[in-house]
Amino acid sequence: MTKKKSNRMAEISLGVMGAGFVATLPFSGTGLALLQGGFEAGLVGGLADWFAVTALFRHPLRIPIPHTALLPKNRDKMTKAITTMVETELLNQESIRSKIKQIRITDIVLQKLRESVSTEPFQKGIAGVLETAVRSLPADTVAEYAKRLLARFLDHLDEEELLNKLIKGIISNDYDEKALDFGLERAKQWAELDSTREFLGSMAMQRVSEIEVNGLMKFAMGAFMGYFNEEKLGAVLQTFILDKITELQVSDHQDRYKLLFFFQKELLSLAKSPSLLSELSRLKNVVIEKGTESGRINTMTERGLEYLASYIGSDEFRTGLLVPFLEKMMAEIDRRPELANRAEDWIQEQIVNLMEKHYSKIGDLVQENLNKLDNDSLIAFIEDKVGHDLQWIRVNGAVCGFVVGLILTGTKLLLG
Repeated sequence: MTKKKSNRMAEISLGVMGAGFVATLPFSGTGLALLQGGFEAGLVGGLADWFAVTALFRHPLRIPIPHTALLPKNRDKMTKAITTMVETELLNQESIRSKIKQIRITDIVLQKLRESVSTEPFQKGIAGVLETAVRSLPADTVAEYAKRLLARFLDHLDEEELLNKLIKGIISNDYDEKALDFGLERAKQWAELDSTREFLGSMAMQRVSEIEVNGLMKFAMGAFMGYFNEEKLGAVLQTFILDKITELQVSDHQDRYKLLFFFQKELLSLAKSPSLLSELSRLKNVVIEKGTESGRINTMTERGLEYLASYIGSDEFRTGLLVPFLEKMMAEIDRRPELANRAEDWIQEQIVNLMEKHYSKIGDLVQENLNKLDNDSLIAFIEDKVGHDLQWIRVNGAVCGFVVGLILTGTKLLLG
């Protein structure tokens, strides 16, 4: 039954009692006296309950009778009582803490993540957040951090240790042998050229002609010069060089081992060369000084952030990196439940700490919302919620009064 219907029922019950009382007044000395007593008591009970219900909210008939309009007069007490009840009974810290502990937040998050990780909107949403975060980074601040990081790295760099590791890496990975093969191949290509043969012949003839000898050696040198010319001498030298290169290209040739051993020995000696280490130290200081002052790092940082943001926004990042990472992370959590338990404990602790820190705001919020209502609005709100039951008090008062009136009047007539 609605509020309007209950109001109408209360008014009808009071009207019936009043009309019955008036209608039976002329018959007070007759057999209708019993009904008159019932209607009279019902009218008194209905009026009394009407007065009581009305006095809760306002002055009856707008007459400022003492101890009426109880709710408006005691609004502050009522507000405080409601706030205290919410804080200490309905939403006390222990009950909130207990409810929070009953919720496995990590399980909810992980289940939602499992359901969403394969969907494109979720993937694009995560990628969009990451892209926005990267684009929001101040390039100048990142560049300054990069400069400090570079300077710190170079400042702690041990030149001798770095050079020694580099040389040992070259040797252990056979880069020295590969470099030798590359050099021999290029030398072979050079030695096979006709122009090389001509160059070698011309250079050799020039050097031989510059040799100053006497006696028998001069006669032998003359015979030699008469037999050889630039072309023949160049061909001999060319053939010799090519044969030697071919020998050095044989993997197990003795001369190749000797040459490689020489290279390795010289490379290892470089790691302890004072002049080289001094030059590396000087270059390091130059890089630190120039690098932290140069605007090139700023430019590189801006380009790097732009490239990173563009990559994060691409399908390649989403399908090739983001999804595999999320799937691997969930698999690792499934494999190690203690990770989820630690995360759950941390989340629960943060929520409880946050609740305890701002717990007083619950009461403040209740009081603030109640204070937003003026007296008329507050009364209308309460009447809307409990007015239906209050009107039935009036109905019950009239009916109960009528029944009691019948009993009392009947008793009176029987005893009289």
